[in-house]
Amino acid sequence: MHQERKITLHFLSSTSHKSSPPPLLSASPSKKISSPLRRLHREPFDQHIGRILQRESSNPIIKTDSRTQLNQQQCFQLLSRATQVFREEYIQKQDLAREEIERRVKVLTDQKEQQVSDLEYLQHTKTTLQDNAERLAETYEEVCEKQQELVKR
Repeated sequence: MHQERKITLHFLSSTSHKSSPPPLLSASPSKKISSPLRRLHREPFDQHIGRILQRESSNPIIKTDSRTQLNQQQCFQLLSRATQVFREEYIQKQDLAREEIERRVKVLTDQKEQQVSDLEYLQHTKTTLQDNAERLAETYEEVCEKQQELVKR
């Protein structure tokens, strides 16, 4: 079994350098951190894109009955209206959806870069803490040995 030893090390405090450890994340004031994605949209992304792509009118009908006679002006108006519907209901909405997707990709890319940076920092901090813990454990063992020698005298 591991025995817990309690030893007061007053004499070390005067010889050791006083460097304060970095503040704990939990010590900072509690504030709600919201995701950049939540600030962009209050609804799920797929529903947002679906709402953008939703059409208000259907495909224009360009084909007419063979018995229908249209003059050039009517054909031009039909073609103009079909072109306008395609432009408004398809092309513009797809461009807007593409812009939203690009914006989402940018936010996600930035978020990933920040997380990678945070992870690197945390890994560095972990290594530093492990090194400090190892150094402190060695110092503790040395102090215990010296104290035992002093107690024996």
